This record gives sequence, structure tokens and C-alpha cells, in this order.
Amino acid sequence: MKNRTIVLIAFMMTATPILAQSTALDGGDLNVLDADGDGGVSKAEFSSFSDYAFKQMDTNRDGSLGATEIDPHLVEDSFKELDNNNDGLVSSDEFNQQMSADFEKSDLDGDGILN
Repeated sequence: MKNRTIVLIAFMMTATPILAQSTALDGGDLNVLDADGDGGVSKAEFSSFSDYAFKQMDTNRDGSLGATEIDPHLVEDSFKELDNNNDGLVSSDEFNQQMSADFEKSDLDGDGILN
């Protein structure tokens, strides 16, 4: 699941399709998300990014992500993991729940900051 977060961050920073088997974040990647320049990415900054990422991927602007909208960014198994209710769409709530869980798992020291 951490890979999904990394993939989405990498996607938004490079604006090119990336598969879920991505490389880990480095300090430069985190700097892009560090809106207040304090050297770490807070939960609020990460949530703001997550909202932005969702809106960018929702190309048909229907408020949910279909497989074709996610396919360039995530492998099929990742889509199935995001689609909690198995309706073939990833809602904003489903996406945000996963991104929040990914943030928590990536926050290794539990201080609420990715650094």
C-alpha cells in the first residue's frame, strides 16, 4: 500500500504514467509536497496533495475514478484494493481513506510528519 502513495506522488510530480512498482521517496520528492517549507510533509499537506491528485486523475469529472482513469497510474490489483465496495469505481472517500492509511504507514516515527 505504501507503493500506491509513492506512485501517486511520483505521478503528480512527473505528470507521466507510472506503475505501482515504484522507487521510494527521497528528500527532494518530499520537498515538492512541503507547502510551508518546514522540512516535512504534515498530514494536512499530504491530504491537500491527495485531493489534488484525485481531481487530476478524475478526467471525466464525475467525482469517482474508473479503471481507465487509474490504469495509467496503478496496476489492476491496486485498483481492486482501492475499490472497497467493489462497485467498479473508486470514490473520493475510498481514495482518501487509503491515502490516509498510507500516510500513517509511511510516518515511521508516528510524529504526524513525513520527513
